[in-house]
Parts: sequence; C-alpha cells; structure tokens
Amino acid sequence: MIDITSAIWLLATALFLAFTLFIGNTIIIKANGNILLGVTLPYDALKDGAVTAIVKKFRKTSSLLLLKCYLLTLPLVFISGFVSISMMYIFIWFTAVIIANQKTIRKYWNELYALKRENQWWVGTRNIVSVDTEVSRLKDTFPVSRAWFVIPLIISLFPIADILYTEGSEIPSLSLFGTLTVIFLFFIYMIYVRARTVAYSDNTEVNAILNRVYKREWTRCLVIVATVSSIFFTVSTYLQMDASSTYFTEMLIVIVIFTNIFIALPMVYAYNKVRNARNKFLRLLNEEVYTDDDE
Repeated sequence: MIDITSAIWLLATALFLAFTLFIGNTIIIKANGNILLGVTLPYDALKDGAVTAIVKKFRKTSSLLLLKCYLLTLPLVFISGFVSISMMYIFIWFTAVIIANQKTIRKYWNELYALKRENQWWVGTRNIVSVDTEVSRLKDTFPVSRAWFVIPLIISLFPIADILYTEGSEIPSLSLFGTLTVIFLFFIYMIYVRARTVAYSDNTEVNAILNRVYKREWTRCLVIVATVSSIFFTVSTYLQMDASSTYFTEMLIVIVIFTNIFIALPMVYAYNKVRNARNKFLRLLNEEVYTDDDE
C-alpha cells in the first residue's frame, strides 16, 4: 500500500541522512591544515601522487556507496502505507549505511596510514614512550556488564505491559520490534564478548589489551544503541496509538532522524577509540616513536 505523503517524508528523510554522511566524507578528503582523511601528514606529502590516488579511490567508493544508499530507499515508496514496517526499514537501512560508511573510511584510512608509516611521515615532537605504561593503564579494561541490557529491556517492555494492563488490546507491532531489537543487540553483545583473540603483533600482552579495548568500546556502544532503540520504539508506539494526530507522520520522521543520529555517534566514537588504541600500541612497540595527532 502506497501513501504518497508518507512516502515523500520517508524518502526525504532517508536521502537527507545519506547526503549528510556524504558531505562528511567530502569534508575529510579536503586537507584541514595538514590532516587528510583523519591522518596527519607533512604539508609536502599532501600532494604526493600516492596520497592523491588514495583520495581519488575514496571519493569514487564514497560516491558509489551514496548511489547504492539512494537505490535502497526505493522500497520505502511501496511500504509507506505500513507505518511499523516503514520505521523498521529506515531504522535498519540507516544502521547499515553507517556501518558501510565507517568500513569505507577505515579501509582508506588504513591505506593512507600505511603509506605514512612506509615513508616515515611523522609530524610533531619526538618522544620515547613505554609500552608497559600503556599496558598498566589499560589492564583493568573489560567488556561492559550484560546487566546494563536490563535498562533497555525494561523500557521496551513498558508499553507492552501498559497496553495489556490498561487496555487489554492488541499489542502494537512497533513495541514488539523494540523488544526484539534489544534481544538481537544482546546476542550481538555476546558474540563480541566471546570473540576470539585477534593477533595485532607478536606481543601477547599487547594483543590481550587491544582485544579488551575492542570489546569494551563495542559492548558499551551496543548498550547505548539498545537503550536509544528501546526509547525510539517506545515513543513511536505511543505515537502510533494516537495515529489520528494531524502531524503523526512528521513527528515520527523527526524522531527517526534524531534516533539515527544518537545511534551513529557511539558507533563512530567506538571505532575511533579502538583505532587510536591499536595504532598507539603498534607504534609504541618500536624502540622510538614520533608522537603526532594520529596516536
């Protein structure tokens, strides 16, 4: 079933979110001082042929990703008449877009950083830092407790309990989606916690610490995403129950936008935190390192 008004709002929202990410990608490939793609380089290296080639590849991949994102919004036209399904689709769509975009950035950041290491393009003052100091500082880093999932689970179950107790009517599908989303994210959490140890270097102690940091940041991210998602579905459930509201669709779209933003932020933060820790340790394994903004 097609609802023209809802379809226009949903498409406009999805296209706006995708275009915002694309603008962000455009900004990071324009040198901000001597920082390019998040990597600090000497000024004379910014015009190096290998560097510009990486930037061109990133721009092309980013453009193709944007096109794919736009094409994947087309199903919204055909499901626009089903509010619950539309909200769930755009929720999953934006999460997938964020993950794909972050993987693209990470891929070309790694390429540029590898080129920087190969050419010894270090910027800043020279310092000798002890690996043992960093290991000691992070030795008590552990995954976030699974008990934190109780909070989003209670939030997601609240509208179900409320509706059954006060009205005894059929449970709105959005509230069920909320509970299922929290359960799904909890299973993802368990996968992260039980993930095998990844070897980043020959130093087993450093590998253990880096894996702890990885699990800590991403489990914390999952708890935040689960909490935000449960709030989103709870609010949407009550809006759906009052669907007669004149601005129902518009309000729901605004909620979707802000929800996706608050989901994107912890993902980006976790990715950057893990990346920075990994690069710092890998460079500290050398006898001497040049500290700069990429640490």
